[in-house]
Amino acid sequence: MRATAGWERVRQHFLATGKAEHVLEKRCEKVEAFIRKAFEDCGPVLEAAALVAVGGFGRQELFPYSDVDLIVLAGGAELAEESSAAVADFIRGLWDAGLRPAHSVRTAGECCSLEAANAELSISLLDARFVAGNVTAWRTLEKRLDSFFHNRRQGVAAELARLVRLRHARYQNTIHHLEPNIKDSPGGLRDIHLLAWWEKLGIEPPGKEDLPQIEEAARLAATLRCFLHYRSGRDDNVLSFQAQEEFTASGLVPISHTEDWMRKYFLNARLIHRLAVGRLEAVEARASKLLEEFRGWRARLTTSEFTVARNRVYLKNPGRLKTDPGLFLRLFRFAGLHRVLPALETERRLAEHRQALEDYCRQSGQIWGALHEILRLPHAGFALRCLHESGMLGLVFPEWRYAEGLVVRDFHHRYTVDEHSLLALERLDSIGSAQEPRPDRLAELFETQEDPAALRLALLFHDAGKVQGWAHHPQISARMATDALRRLEAPESLSRQVAFLIEKHLVLASAMAGRDLHDPVTARHLADEVETLENLSALTLMTAADISAVYPGALNAYRLEQLWRAHVVTHAELTRGLEADRIQDARTDAPEKAAFLLGFPVRYVRTHGEQEIDDHVILAREAAARGVGLRIRHEPAAYRLDVVTPDRPALVAALSAALAGFGLHILKAEAFANRQGLALTTFLFSDPSRSLDLNPSELERLHVTLERVVLGKIHPETLLKGRLRKPPAPGQEVRCNVAWNNSASEHSTLIEVSAGGRPGLLYDLSNSIARAGGNIGVVLIEAEGRRARAVFYISEAGAKLSDQAADRLCARLLQAAKS
Repeated sequence: MRATAGWERVRQHFLATGKAEHVLEKRCEKVEAFIRKAFEDCGPVLEAAALVAVGGFGRQELFPYSDVDLIVLAGGAELAEESSAAVADFIRGLWDAGLRPAHSVRTAGECCSLEAANAELSISLLDARFVAGNVTAWRTLEKRLDSFFHNRRQGVAAELARLVRLRHARYQNTIHHLEPNIKDSPGGLRDIHLLAWWEKLGIEPPGKEDLPQIEEAARLAATLRCFLHYRSGRDDNVLSFQAQEEFTASGLVPISHTEDWMRKYFLNARLIHRLAVGRLEAVEARASKLLEEFRGWRARLTTSEFTVARNRVYLKNPGRLKTDPGLFLRLFRFAGLHRVLPALETERRLAEHRQALEDYCRQSGQIWGALHEILRLPHAGFALRCLHESGMLGLVFPEWRYAEGLVVRDFHHRYTVDEHSLLALERLDSIGSAQEPRPDRLAELFETQEDPAALRLALLFHDAGKVQGWAHHPQISARMATDALRRLEAPESLSRQVAFLIEKHLVLASAMAGRDLHDPVTARHLADEVETLENLSALTLMTAADISAVYPGALNAYRLEQLWRAHVVTHAELTRGLEADRIQDARTDAPEKAAFLLGFPVRYVRTHGEQEIDDHVILAREAAARGVGLRIRHEPAAYRLDVVTPDRPALVAALSAALAGFGLHILKAEAFANRQGLALTTFLFSDPSRSLDLNPSELERLHVTLERVVLGKIHPETLLKGRLRKPPAPGQEVRCNVAWNNSASEHSTLIEVSAGGRPGLLYDLSNSIARAGGNIGVVLIEAEGRRARAVFYISEAGAKLSDQAADRLCARLLQAAKS
């Protein structure tokens, strides 16, 4: 069986045609003939034994350098000593002939017993067939196997499921490896075999509509495996970068670009993997009473549009997709909200209506609202993966198709671009649910995100530009995201934020790897790149998620500490610049606007778009006429309040008291004054009791109350009477901390407060400052969940506080934060 002219002709035929089936047929034919003769040559000493082909040999699927799987079936209880020696000689002869036999000697009883330690034997026998020897012994085994698989079907299926889970876990349960193992990776040849094994065990076979793609996937995988075997001269199944290039050059597939046929490979693997896992879960569900109960609970999630069965989402009326195409986005919102996968039947229904859904997605402005809801879900990454796996994400974002199955050669990255991006989104979900290592830091940052949709969109698109190569991919990716969001008529402010995050997504990682994080120059460089505290928080989260998705364990303890160090030094530099960096040149042709901008922190123009600034100029005009300009608007995530008024002491305290008096929760606030002495104060607040939503008159009453508070017609403390403060639940207390710094500004004292978030906190803090005689020049507060952070720049009589005064004020603030 060594290399012969006949084998060379088979190889040349393959290299000329790419037909793997010819190789498998010829090798199996020749190997079987050789083995049969060698076994028969053993003579009477093995006359009671039978030779059984199992595994790949049993399936008649022998690749050029595959093992030859055999069972020597003992006719009696065991082989006699003389027979055992004959078997050893027989196997040695196969090795000498260049074959790689993988054999065992078994009795029929041993073949028909199920043991976890040797479950592979039972599975290999699903493909058993007779080769040579005692036919009676084989018939006996064949009959007993039929009975065994019938009676122990569930047990064999459960053991098979266990082994599949272990195999998939070795490859992180994803098909999207840059250098996949085409035999054992999820979606590879072994999963194709798995579909046949499930069917033999009575598990639902694939539907007829999937068969063409299954056959195509099997052909491509077989061609690839033959190529790899011939290329290496051994049983090689890893599709390395070099092998991918050589396969492209071989012309064995009619596709001239490696990226194109690799994308086809991954699309095929996706279907195979989903079919295999779908049946795998069905097997596991039968074996687990607890899972059955869980499935029963899931079934109660059924709505008028969707029903949950066998832990999968089904459309109650699939025909509605034609008249109501928006149903498909509601489906994925439902799936993401409850973390339930769409059923394969559901995905087929979506595929049937693909053209209608694509037309719907092309209509400007039709889908942004529904998409935004998905992007704000706690498990948005799960929902986006469901969209991707069903082939629907490319309808929402045609630009995403460039990332699908895209192989970009990188020493560090392990996955394709689409898988890396989806993993990053899922890592972000984990951070948000505090499941990451050291979650206290990153989870708190996640809580401060005003709209996590921007961060998620940035992660989704951050590497899409790699379709044009590594160089400049952040800028290319940003343009792709901008084009997509403009087409969807997403808010311009969100689009700008997404583009910024994508363009800067490597800034912190590059500093971690190549800059001295203890050097003040590095802090200034990062602050210039990041621009605002909000950007810093988002980029820190984005960097953590991005690194985590490169390969398992990439965000180790050292890198996490480096990332946090980069965050801390940049945060300190940006905080210092809040008061120090002021607008000296407005650079606008509008005199009124220029006068309004002069003296504001540079942060103001970085965090507000042109339209918002123009709106504030109008409020300043109203303030000049009436003493106050005030606007409240309802945004998707919260309410926003903008107030322009002549600066005066305790202004922030008064406004905070009014909001707290209405039971509103301040999420974010900032206040600063310009050279004209006008104070701009902005609050972002939520309405936990929905009083403003349910009672439109309450919004008008709030507006009037705020105006009267600013004009001094209502004392703010009267608004807080009767408002009870709930103590934090046991175990939910947040440690309070107050610190001051007199070196951060030339003429103000910087005070930072960290405390538990609660209604009335900002009032208590700012009122304490006012009572101490301090003047707030700049304030920035963020509060979400259980924690709040506040930054105040405070002066007294136009100068910094003395050390003693700063200590006294910090003590008062600490007491106010704890009360």
